[in-house]
Amino acid sequence: MGQYSPRTLRFRREGDTVGGLVVMRQGEMHLEFIEAVKKENQDVKSAFTWARAKITYDRSSLIKEAINTLGENIFEELSSYAW
Repeated sequence: MGQYSPRTLRFRREGDTVGGLVVMRQGEMHLEFIEAVKKENQDVKSAFTWARAKITYDRSSLIKEAINTLGENIFEELSSYAW
């Protein structure tokens, strides 16, 4: 099979490695979806104690920061109209 097989499995000396991708549907609530994926990841880890599962790209901190920035900007705009 070589280093990469058609099914995107990678074989190493330590064992088999499998990659996965989670896709969110349009219109879903981002933070709720991310939290559900994190919970599912914990369930997988507890069910398969011999396996390692880790999230490599998590946008939740980026989303929270954007929401905070938006809130601050709205507050600044509203407070400028109050004077």
